[in-house]
Amino acid sequence: MYGYNGSTTDAKYYGGVIGEIMGGDNIIDDVTVTYTSSTTLSGTYKHIIAEGGIVGYVVNGALIFRGSNTVTGRTVSGGGIYSNPIVGRVINGYAVYEQIDGREGTAPVNSDYYPIDTIVRNNTKLDVNYSAGTVKVPDAQSLYIMSLITQSIASTANTSNNQDYDKYSPSYGYYNYITGVARLGDYTDVGCGTSAEKPADYSSYAYRDSVNNFYSSKDDLLKSPTPYIIYRYTKVYGTDNWTSKNYPARIMTSDNGKFWDITLTEDSDFASMNRFEAFRGIGSVGVLTKNVTDDSGNGARVSMKVATFDGGGNTINLHISLPRYERNIENYYHLQPTSITQTYAGVDLGHGGSNYAQDGDNSIKKLMGLGLFDCVLVNKDSSHEYQFIDFTLKGKVEDKVYNSTGDDVTGKTDNGQLFCVGGVVGKRVNGNKEP
Repeated sequence: MYGYNGSTTDAKYYGGVIGEIMGGDNIIDDVTVTYTSSTTLSGTYKHIIAEGGIVGYVVNGALIFRGSNTVTGRTVSGGGIYSNPIVGRVINGYAVYEQIDGREGTAPVNSDYYPIDTIVRNNTKLDVNYSAGTVKVPDAQSLYIMSLITQSIASTANTSNNQDYDKYSPSYGYYNYITGVARLGDYTDVGCGTSAEKPADYSSYAYRDSVNNFYSSKDDLLKSPTPYIIYRYTKVYGTDNWTSKNYPARIMTSDNGKFWDITLTEDSDFASMNRFEAFRGIGSVGVLTKNVTDDSGNGARVSMKVATFDGGGNTINLHISLPRYERNIENYYHLQPTSITQTYAGVDLGHGGSNYAQDGDNSIKKLMGLGLFDCVLVNKDSSHEYQFIDFTLKGKVEDKVYNSTGDDVTGKTDNGQLFCVGGVVGKRVNGNKEP
């Protein structure tokens, strides 16, 4: 994670268990962190230090809590909105609590800046069908799962390999090196699994983690990881139920020629969608969505391509709240990363203290989207008179901006504007380059 205004590559972060997550599936299960002394955050830019009682930063990938996790004795002074009891800051990723039948525990309480939502492991799956070009969303949790997949850049695998979905993903492998691994098990036991009596969890799940010897080479590792959120919560197509080639959600946003017909199941529970308070829309709010002007480039890779969205007559009640600082004192949203390694190098996109909305067409293209769909590419043709149909939208979508002392300055400063905010769509891009 790069530093303030691109002037340094040093990132300041701290977590009681993990300082910074750069990708992959990261599971924290039944952990207690006890602090015996206080912590003081200092410096000119202390407000952007990511500090959490358990995890500091989630830059890319997944953070999944299970069981009972607690923090005691934590006392912090000098922190800003990225200093929180459990998790400091989440960017291109997510932090959730997974409720598993038979396991005790509840979601740890973090803060209003990033609440830790609960997902329930069950048999209801998000159905992404590549051949049919459809995404069927059976309930509110599945719509939330769709968001987690896209926000964590888990849906950006390459499609060029006919056998596996490989490479490009800052969260789960990028070309010739690994940025994160998939972990599929419950990890009910401890050990390497080499004894004659292996735990059932190891033989059925953990053995297939992309970190172990199930894969014979680094090339296999890059091609085959199936992120946990996709493995457990989306429909599999085929008999091989662990490698990513049979999970079309793995390429849900990366195929720039695939425009999806998305359907919500009628009479489902989308009116309670607002129980997922960390919902950030479908797509990605990260800088990878900047400068998306057509259907090419990395920005398009993380944006949803929509042919139709049929709400099935449902009411969708949203809770979207993205807290951040003014862009002249932020260290992420107004900078385009030039590297996805541990040390980020940022290129200033020219905020210069000016108002993006008045900077002309090229600067407006730098704005990111925030809404039910953050940034979409659309397939406009004669067969689609209306592309978003048959739903009622309720709730809130807010891009909340703070100054360095923690005051809410939303709408009060030119340095606030970075996002196009909309109820249904934050930012629309013509995927087929038609007007």
